[in-house]
Amino acid sequence: MGNDAPILCGAARRCITPPPEWLPQLRGLQDVTFTEVLDDLYLRVLAFRSGEDTVLVICFDCDKVPCPQAYLDAITAETGIPAHHISLLAIHNHTAPIGGWRPNEGPNFILRKPAQVQAATHQYEAFLQERLLEAVREALGTLRPARLGWQNGESYVNVCRVQDYQVTQPDGSVAVQCGLGRDFSVPADRRLFVLKAEGLDGTPIAFLTNYAVHNCVMIRNLCARDGGTVISSDLGGNVSQMLEQAYPGAVALWTSGAAGDVNPILSNEIFYPDPATGAQTQYILPAGESAPVMMLNTLAAQHYADTLRVIRTISCDVERGSVCGGVAWAEAPGKDGNPYQVRVHLLGVGPLWIAGVSGELYTSLGQAVLEKLPADAIVQNHDGSLLAESGYIYDDAILARDTEGVLPGRRESQQQPGYIRATLQDAVGMLYAKLSGSEG
Repeated sequence: MGNDAPILCGAARRCITPPPEWLPQLRGLQDVTFTEVLDDLYLRVLAFRSGEDTVLVICFDCDKVPCPQAYLDAITAETGIPAHHISLLAIHNHTAPIGGWRPNEGPNFILRKPAQVQAATHQYEAFLQERLLEAVREALGTLRPARLGWQNGESYVNVCRVQDYQVTQPDGSVAVQCGLGRDFSVPADRRLFVLKAEGLDGTPIAFLTNYAVHNCVMIRNLCARDGGTVISSDLGGNVSQMLEQAYPGAVALWTSGAAGDVNPILSNEIFYPDPATGAQTQYILPAGESAPVMMLNTLAAQHYADTLRVIRTISCDVERGSVCGGVAWAEAPGKDGNPYQVRVHLLGVGPLWIAGVSGELYTSLGQAVLEKLPADAIVQNHDGSLLAESGYIYDDAILARDTEGVLPGRRESQQQPGYIRATLQDAVGMLYAKLSGSEG
């Protein structure tokens, strides 16, 4: 990080909503089918250059980037930017078509689907790559001298989603069972980070927002006019579109913080204690309900207002500095004798550090990552998630609580307790020392 050249910035976006004729053969998470589009999906690219070095932050309104290695290879082949300088993120949106190789995700695995669905999925993956390369070209083609600034605020649209249920047993005794729900007694990470990049004339170029919450307000909705499921960019995507409408010409990326155990306070899928037994109970709003759309609009408006409040406090005064990037692997013993791995990615943009992981960090592990970085740092989930089979990245406290493997992904996870915090911190600390020049 010795270079102190001017920082250049460019940005672009492309709509990635599939054409209507593709919808019948595409599938979402849990093999959901789509019949209508509520709001569009986008991919967004933010480019920074200093001297001869360039880094890219790319975010899709998808649950995961479907073909990360192929996309990274395509970008590098066209631009010469090395893969370790490219963050390939997704907002973990639960109402978008999925793709990619997911052998450990049950119904999401492509080979479990009919031939016509497989063909349509591959067509959509190719469409995404085409749009991605278009956006990368535009972002690089619009690089210009910039000033950067960032600030932290708060937003109260999230809640810890891990809840203990006191369940009455047949013999009248009470057993505590861990499950999904809402636990307002646990302090969720409500830090709202916003970066603003502007031209030297003060014109906004881009925004980068980071916040810990699942994008699942619209999960398994039945809001379409025919009673089917609508495509939506959910909370994060809607806030991005609101910012882009408020600042014409700017591109607004929304990225997920450590949200493995954090949900929006409102959602189409509800978990609560059964009044008779106290056991975890699931409720999904019935077909034709407009409530999910109302919840989305309400939470997006509040989160947008919170974001604007932060933006109004930002002073853009960083004009010079280095950009850099690196990748390391946090590796620990797994259940089956093979290592459990998390891909750790670190980008530096001037004094700002952006850490990404190939899965869904739980809150305490996000904080553990940040402990190894300076104060000007954020952590992002789903950075090249399908480059590793990390899945949910649980902390030891959760592994001890969920003895029955009720939480999403627990039964499939190869993670063992006692290792992950230290291995994550070692990987991040090593990367930071190397990239900042402080090692040795």
